[in-house]
Amino acid sequence: MKKTLYIIGGLLLLLIGLQLTQFHADIPLGELKPTYAPAPSKFMMMDGATVHYRDEGSGYPVVLIHGMSSSLHTWQWWTDIMKKQYRVIRMDLPGFGLTGPTTDNVYTIPYYESFIARFLDSLGVKECYMVGNSLGGLITWNYALHHPQQVQKIILLDAAGYSMKHPPFVLGLAQNKFFSTTMRYITPRFIVSKSMGQVYGDASKVTDSVTERYFKLALREGNRAAFIAFAQGANLRHMDTLAIQQIKTPALIEWGEKDRWIPVEAAHKFNRDIKGSQLITYPGVGHIPMEEIPEQSCQDAMRFLRGPVDGF
Repeated sequence: MKKTLYIIGGLLLLLIGLQLTQFHADIPLGELKPTYAPAPSKFMMMDGATVHYRDEGSGYPVVLIHGMSSSLHTWQWWTDIMKKQYRVIRMDLPGFGLTGPTTDNVYTIPYYESFIARFLDSLGVKECYMVGNSLGGLITWNYALHHPQQVQKIILLDAAGYSMKHPPFVLGLAQNKFFSTTMRYITPRFIVSKSMGQVYGDASKVTDSVTERYFKLALREGNRAAFIAFAQGANLRHMDTLAIQQIKTPALIEWGEKDRWIPVEAAHKFNRDIKGSQLITYPGVGHIPMEEIPEQSCQDAMRFLRGPVDGF
């Protein structure tokens, strides 16, 4: 009995200590804009959210969709290369980045599909190529499946789509009722740093500025509550994968062989299930190739986009 009380007391002291040292207040959008939304950033109102997006370059539209807990900044290196030949459109998905939460706080794949459709319509985009990483990849292939006339080619980078035995640690915490309450107010910077070390194949490439960006945008007002809502609505352990086999859109699959969040085995499943798809894997690279090896991954993507439908 005494041992149990000691354990409970220790946990309470730990929680108190975390609250005193790791409590971080939400950061208002206005305080983040000067650093993370300089020109050419723009904003539009949709679903009660102030959608942060960038629309650069000219030519055929390429839509870039980021992953969980990320932002449009993850595509900066790709955009710098691609905007010389394409119209490059990227946004912070509702619940993430500077866009922040929606009015109803619902973040399902059908919702994100509807959001993308209305967002592109507002920009006058009738046809496009679409690129997605992780959660953005899950949105991309679902969107292409349901909008085959609009999306002419897709590129999936370490995309979600197959059941995961071990979802990312931070997602598991947010799905736990006890820890999710704590996460709403306590966000240790070291957890963000640890997560970045997991998504990069080479942790030495994670700079302080990259960690700071992910950390600060996680604290954007409303984002932590939105992430918890997103996580508790996600069911990554039991996903319906039969739809992937119905995709007819030409597809390129790019994958880091050292991905700790979605192992490279999933890349081969996508390549198997999407008829005619092409696969490139990168040794030593993790979950976000567009940040870790931006030039190589982007050049591979552009060769695919420039090529014929039936060839690379």
